[in-house]
Amino acid sequence: MPYDLTELQQVANSLYQYSAKKTLNLVQSLYETHKIVSYPRTDSKYLPQDLASTMKERLQALAGYDERAKKYLAQGAQVKQKAVFNDKKVTDHYALIPTEERPRSEKLSTDESRIYHLILERFLGLFAEAYQTAKTTAEVQIGSETFVFTQEEVLAAGWKNDATVAKNSLDWQGIKSLKGDFAITKELTSAPRLLSEGTLLAQMEKYNLGTPATRAEIIEKLLKSELMERRGNGLAVTPKGKQLLSLVNPSLASPELTAKWEQSLEAIAQGKEDPKKFLKEIEDATRKLVSEIKDSKETYKDFSLTTKICPECGSQLKERNTRDGKIYLCSNSECNYRRRKEPKVSNHRCPQCHKKMEIIDGKNGAFFKCKFCGITEKIPDKQERKKKLSKQEERRLLKKYSQEEELESPLAAALKAAMKEQ
Repeated sequence: MPYDLTELQQVANSLYQYSAKKTLNLVQSLYETHKIVSYPRTDSKYLPQDLASTMKERLQALAGYDERAKKYLAQGAQVKQKAVFNDKKVTDHYALIPTEERPRSEKLSTDESRIYHLILERFLGLFAEAYQTAKTTAEVQIGSETFVFTQEEVLAAGWKNDATVAKNSLDWQGIKSLKGDFAITKELTSAPRLLSEGTLLAQMEKYNLGTPATRAEIIEKLLKSELMERRGNGLAVTPKGKQLLSLVNPSLASPELTAKWEQSLEAIAQGKEDPKKFLKEIEDATRKLVSEIKDSKETYKDFSLTTKICPECGSQLKERNTRDGKIYLCSNSECNYRRRKEPKVSNHRCPQCHKKMEIIDGKNGAFFKCKFCGITEKIPDKQERKKKLSKQEERRLLKKYSQEEELESPLAAALKAAMKEQ
């Protein structure tokens, strides 16, 4: 079936390690800028029946982009996966499919091309034959142990165009006995793997947490507020996040509560539940939760505090993540002191080793420093930068002074010879 946004984000994360936010931005660009895919923020994998008449035009737009589109056009542009057309399963928006606009690969970035290719593969699969396999299962008794062998043969590749059709397979009926050569070893189990953004999106969808349009933003907000952090392609809860989970009422950390609210809101929308009753329950739950927090004896620890001291007021410095890297800032709200945790690397080159120099924030202002040679340089102000020669001017002056001296004129040469004779 075609993609909805959540499944597309899961696959893009698995294949290319794209974050949910990045995938959403890419597919949004394909929709808004290039106009070659349908509306992206969808939770449906189905198409309305009235779209059946547009399938041929969509294939025609793809004819110059993928050879399979030409083949399916020659076959009459017949959709084999009839179940994709289902008005009852289309919500506010239908599945992600290509539009009737001709894609121009030269205008797509590498990332955009990858996402478009994923959407295209699912769409072209609607016109392909079924993928057919034959599966054989055999049970073999060796002593008191039973071993299960399975064999799967691809009979027709169909929409899985990269599948290899089986030519030779094992004849299980002709096998009377097997020589056992095996050993049983005991090993320790490994810890569960961290959730990736793809697996987290699957859990959010399972428990109805957020919508396809908001799930990427929810993940980014948790990362920005330092309740979660990225570790490679995985996501982990930070000490700050663990503390939050221990401080709040367990019901607030449970997806069941949100699922219950979503069901009530859906019932209200259908006229099956009284909205006043729902609001009353919410108000009562809010009062209870606030009173629990007021009466709580738990203490809050600020995990962003460091052992470093502010040079201006003597308070502890806090560490914070920003777009420009990690910074230290004063925990005293009345003090404005802040500095980078690690020096920023500039494009200014060291005059000795020619490596990029760091920008250091000193007492008298910022300056350049080479961490390899230790050389420091003043950062020029705007007027000094204007006076600085451009690369073109430097080349012109070098060319001028590197030229050989002009040859002597004939008159000068004759006078020099006369002087020598005297």
